Amino acid sequence: MILGAIAGAVVGGIFGFGQQQQANNNADKAQRDLKDHNRKVDKYNWDETQRKYDFAVDGLEIRKRNDDRNIAYQEASMQIDYQDRLAIRDYEQSQINRAFQKSAEQRFKQNGFNSVAEQSATRQQLRAHQEAVSELMFDETYSLLDYFGNTTGAHFSKAKQLADASFNEASSTLDYQKSKGSLNIKRNAIRAESQISTQNAIVEGMKAAGKISAAGGQGRSAAKAMIGVLAESGARQSAIANTLMFAENEISLNLGALEDQMILDQTMVLASKNAAINQFNIETSKLDAAKATDSLAFDATRENIDMRNKFVLQQIQQARMQADLEAEAQMMLYPDALPPISAPLALPRPEYQDIFEPTQPPETYTAAAAYSSPWLAGASGAMPYVPGIIDALNKE
Repeated sequence: MILGAIAGAVVGGIFGFGQQQQANNNADKAQRDLKDHNRKVDKYNWDETQRKYDFAVDGLEIRKRNDDRNIAYQEASMQIDYQDRLAIRDYEQSQINRAFQKSAEQRFKQNGFNSVAEQSATRQQLRAHQEAVSELMFDETYSLLDYFGNTTGAHFSKAKQLADASFNEASSTLDYQKSKGSLNIKRNAIRAESQISTQNAIVEGMKAAGKISAAGGQGRSAAKAMIGVLAESGARQSAIANTLMFAENEISLNLGALEDQMILDQTMVLASKNAAINQFNIETSKLDAAKATDSLAFDATRENIDMRNKFVLQQIQQARMQADLEAEAQMMLYPDALPPISAPLALPRPEYQDIFEPTQPPETYTAAAAYSSPWLAGASGAMPYVPGIIDALNKE
C-alpha cells in the first residue's frame, strides 16, 4: 500500500516536471515569435507615419491654394453683390420718391375735387333751401289769401244776413204799418158808418115822431106810437152801437195780433241778426285760430328748414374735412434716404499650423516569457499522493 502511494507520488512528480519543462520551451518560442512580429509592426507603423506626414504636408499646400482661390472668389462676389445692392438701393430710393410724388399729386387732386364737390353740394343745398323757403312763402301766402278770402266771405255772409234781417224787419214793419193803417181806416169807416147809421136812425125816429105829431094823434095811442117809434129808433141805435162795438173789438184783436206778429217778426229779425253775428264771430274765430295754427306751423317749418340747412351745410363741411383727412392719410410720408450699404471688408486670411514632423518611436517592448520551475511542478504533482503515504504509514 505504501509502495503504491510512493510510486504514484513519483509518477506524478515526473509527469508534472515534464509538463512544466514543455511549457517553458513553448513560452520561449512564443516570445521570439512575438518579438519578430513587433519589429515588423514597428517598421510598418513608421513607414505609414512618414507617408501620412508627407500626405499631410501636400494636403496643407493644396488647402492653402484652395483657400486663396476661395477667398479671392468670395471677395470678388462680395464686390459684385455690393455694386448690385447699391444699384437696387438707388432704384428703390427712386421708386419711393416717385411713389411719394405720385401720392402728393393725388392728394392735391383729391383736395381740389373735394373743394369742387363741397361747392357743388353747398350750391345744391342753398338752392334746395331757397326752394323750400319759397315754397313755404307761397304756402303762407296762399294761407293768408285763404284767410282773407274766408274772412271776406264771412263779412259778406254776415252783411247779407244782416241785410236780409233788415229787409225782413222793414218788410214786417211795412206790413204792420200797412195792416194797422188798413184796420184804422176800417175802424174809422165803421165808426163813420155807425155814426151815420145812428144819425140816420135818430133822423128817421124824429121823422116818424114828427109824422105822428103831425097826424094829430093824442092820448095814449099817440103816446104809445111815439114811444114805439122812439124805442125802434133806440133799438136801431143800440144795434148800431153793438155792431160798432163788435167791429171795434175785432179791429182791436186784429191790431193786437198785428202787434204780436210785429213783436214776433222783430224777435225773429233780432235772432237772425244775432245768429249772423254769432256765426260770423265763430267763423272768424275759427279762421283766426286756423291762421294762428298755420302761423305756428309755418314758423316751425321755417325753423326746421333753417336748422336742416345748417345741419346739411355742416355735414357737407364734415364730409369735406373727412375726405381731406382721408386724402392726407393716403399720402405717403416724406421718404427718408435708405440706410447706406456698407462696403465689403477684406476677408481674413487663415493662419496655418505647420504639420507636426514625427520622430521614430522606440521598438515595441516585448515582455519576457513566463517561466516556472520544473521541480516545483514535479513537487506539485507529487503532493496529492503525500496524504495517502502518510495515512498508509499510520496504519502500519
